[in-house]
Amino acid sequence: MLKGETMTSFQLATKEEIKSFGFEKPLVNNFDLFHEAFPTLESRLALPDWSDNSDWSEYLHVDEVISNLTKVYSGKSITVRVPVSYIWSCDKTDGGFDRPIDVNKPEGIAKCRKNLDRILDHSGTRAGFDMTSCGTLFAFARVIDGNKIVILKSQGNNRVAMKLLVNRGEDAEVLMQIVFHDPYITDQKEWTKVEATNHYTDAEMRRGQNENDKFRAGYIAGDPKANTAANFLRKVGFNYRNFWQDIGVPEIDGVPVDDLPSVNALTGLTSGEGNGWFRDYGEENLSNAFKIAGEVMKITGEKTVTSSAIAALAIFYKAMTEYGNGKGSEPLFTVEEINEFVIEFFKYKNQKPENKLFAVRKKLPIYGLCELTAASQLKNWAFSMAQVFWPMIRGYYQNIRDSRETFASSSDAGKYILSQCKVPYLEKGLRRMLDGESANI
Repeated sequence: MLKGETMTSFQLATKEEIKSFGFEKPLVNNFDLFHEAFPTLESRLALPDWSDNSDWSEYLHVDEVISNLTKVYSGKSITVRVPVSYIWSCDKTDGGFDRPIDVNKPEGIAKCRKNLDRILDHSGTRAGFDMTSCGTLFAFARVIDGNKIVILKSQGNNRVAMKLLVNRGEDAEVLMQIVFHDPYITDQKEWTKVEATNHYTDAEMRRGQNENDKFRAGYIAGDPKANTAANFLRKVGFNYRNFWQDIGVPEIDGVPVDDLPSVNALTGLTSGEGNGWFRDYGEENLSNAFKIAGEVMKITGEKTVTSSAIAALAIFYKAMTEYGNGKGSEPLFTVEEINEFVIEFFKYKNQKPENKLFAVRKKLPIYGLCELTAASQLKNWAFSMAQVFWPMIRGYYQNIRDSRETFASSSDAGKYILSQCKVPYLEKGLRRMLDGESANI
């Protein structure tokens, strides 16, 4: 008989048992995290007097259910009252998928307080904790040591924190649906994958979850779209908001992840293979954009590049290395030639006077990849790209070919760039730039 399938008695695992069990990804207790944020009785008593209308007395307490269990009902759920002190989480800081530590930091607490302070009507009544808005939290039951149950939350960080806020840190109950893991599955990674999948699905539906949370949870859950984006970041040697640190990757291709360049957003990368920017620009052009950005950042000292700058570079690579001057003509440049241009361009823009007579005492501003988003208010990456690289790219074309001929908006490359404009009032100015003139928008 499988250990854990049929038992005569179950009980809730103690904190000591949970901490000493040796979970691959350490767990944190939500009640303890709150008390770390409000360590003194004075700090908790200073909290406002919010209302709390929750009453789940018609539901059984989790202790009653656990004490009467004789078998782990795999895949089945129970909906019960659970004290917050019973609730554990697998936080992202330890390679997990959840974010209770963030919620209990000042910024997270401020958001919870703002929600509790919402004014409901003209009388000035504050929302407080409302049971209908709270709904039901979600958790999984992990069974350790044969008959000890650990309640692992996958949904409800903010609601748990708000429940403790309105009760000034006193232990309080929330309504929670708990699903038992399959007792045949003893691999902790499988537990975490199932829990992360539930968290990820919930995150997709909640605006409170940011891109970083969704991406990390999706990756841990094995979501194909998140995996595609993560594998691409690994391939180009980039980080995203400490993603690699969060999931416990120490280095990539021999480079410590702390030293990797970073992108500020995953716009266009999380739509899955063959979709989003992979479809729009082609994976090779997108890869070239990231790799050249990493090289430029060594020159400018920038630590993070915007996704807008990446998009502008991807458009540049696609236009310059896939399109020519006219129908049937060879592409204007090779990838190697564009690599050389971009590197030399940023070196030139950031050169320092060699003669001390012309040195400037005041530190000059860096001309970096941020210039590619300088026109971000115009909401057009093609225009931003042309503002930076024109007319110098036309001169570069003439120089490396020792020719007076160049290319303009009428070339296939120019037509592609114009097709990416998508902002009618900018198209005229973009066309003028491509022809070597001032935009005059």
